[in-house]
Amino acid sequence: MICHRHWIAILLAGAAPVEISRAQNPTPPSGVPGSSASSTSALGSAPPEAAAGSTSGGATSAFGTPPSGSAGSTGAEPEKPPAAPAENATEGGRPPPEQPSFTLPGFYGRSSGIIALGQGKFAAPRFHFSASLSLGFDDNVFQTPTNGGGTPDRTFDVPVSAAVPAREVQVLVDQSGAVVSLPVRSTQPFVIRTVTVPAIPAVTRRIVVPGIPKQSRQSSLIERVSTFGQVLFGTRRSVFSLDLRLSGENTDAKPQGQPEYSGSIAFQYGYKITPRLQFSARADIARLTQPDFSRPDTPTRLGGGAFYTGLVKVDLAYRWTPRITTDLSLGLNGVSFDNVASQVGNYLATTTGLEVRYLKSPRFTLLGEGRYQFVRYQDNAPVDSHTLFLLVGAETTLSQRLRGSVRIGGSYRTYELSGETSFTPSLEMDLTYRLGRISVLQWSNRYGFEETPEANTKSVSFRSGLTYLHFFGPRLRGTGSINYVHNSSSNNLTSGSINDDSFELTLGFEYSISRRWRATGTYSFSTAFSSNADANYYRNRMFLGLDYEF
Repeated sequence: MICHRHWIAILLAGAAPVEISRAQNPTPPSGVPGSSASSTSALGSAPPEAAAGSTSGGATSAFGTPPSGSAGSTGAEPEKPPAAPAENATEGGRPPPEQPSFTLPGFYGRSSGIIALGQGKFAAPRFHFSASLSLGFDDNVFQTPTNGGGTPDRTFDVPVSAAVPAREVQVLVDQSGAVVSLPVRSTQPFVIRTVTVPAIPAVTRRIVVPGIPKQSRQSSLIERVSTFGQVLFGTRRSVFSLDLRLSGENTDAKPQGQPEYSGSIAFQYGYKITPRLQFSARADIARLTQPDFSRPDTPTRLGGGAFYTGLVKVDLAYRWTPRITTDLSLGLNGVSFDNVASQVGNYLATTTGLEVRYLKSPRFTLLGEGRYQFVRYQDNAPVDSHTLFLLVGAETTLSQRLRGSVRIGGSYRTYELSGETSFTPSLEMDLTYRLGRISVLQWSNRYGFEETPEANTKSVSFRSGLTYLHFFGPRLRGTGSINYVHNSSSNNLTSGSINDDSFELTLGFEYSISRRWRATGTYSFSTAFSSNADANYYRNRMFLGLDYEF
């Protein structure tokens, strides 16, 4: 009996701190740091690399576990608040076993990411579904140019009959001066005389071709319904995540073709075949009805209508020594427009690459990479091309807060039909800075060749994007992003060139009303300035909505 009392006393003493700890650290609501539910909302998703609960950049050893002294695999999301000691401890007070982690290569031009099971996105339940309803307003539904884009009437003189010049002719004249017609039937004598026939002026008719009247900006209310689904799996040798989004929008000012549907599917998979050999695959495929400035090789204007865009990449990485790793990759990307008139911009690009990584120190990895890309257009053969990329760079973890990657080099492009060659410098850079436990700043830059939806046109562009995420409290979080695109294009037929600068600012918030209900709001401003002044425009869009998590 005394022995039993001792056991009961020990159990009560161990249970008391747990209850006290839970009372002091209540479970945060869904969608905030520390929550077990997904924080995905109508605010949109981060790039696939960041959205996977992984960090961008940072030196790593082997295929996952960060080397001693590195920043770890906390991911691009803010850190979770420290949990109660009793909840983190296993039986007997021993610390929990270390969770496996995976280093998965990003898409071309993106940093690799580290996924740690039980952290970031992978702290959420395996299955997550939500639905949202929102009401919005757009003050320039068709991206109408600021000056209206109209043209004046044009006048043309169309010839009806050609002009006849003056000329000299010889005629027969009798004694009275009258012209004698041939054949001559009169017996009277006649003489030959030279006369001048006056000129006849040209006859024309004036026609007027009506110009295009200036278009007025059209504003409209927008109703949007969207759903989101997420699936997460992880073991000590494999990891998998799938994000699915579907959305329907009804724009009152567009009576035709409503509603418009868009969506995306993104997944990533990693499998450690052996301690040295790893296979990984990822994809990001979307149907868009609005421009997305953060996606390379996609239009920044609405002219082409709805389109599909996709990125697919598989990698096979092998660690030869503790410091040297090679990555052999194959990638596909392309664009396909619904509008028949825009399908001249449909293309498919196939890329193969080989990257060599050298772990110089626990915080610094040197990179060398070569890629070969073949681009084939559906109906735009003059710009079918072969491109060789040669890049060097590094991935580094400068501190617990700052990590990033950079690749610089050159791209050599040969156009298949004409044999013309072209060269441009290449830059690919990602930077992640953690301002605190609840704030993250990400900056990405890209410069190089870019595919264009216009016929017989070649393009070089610079894209820069800045994203900020901040939690104001256990219920409220905010996001902000700035995207800038500079595009220089030249046309083979007109020999003309156009410079185009596009800018987009987006602000958003998410407020957790309860564990399942969230209120969301977004505002975006976009504008474009072009050397063709008739193409300049600006636009404002805003949405308020409710999100329900199942």
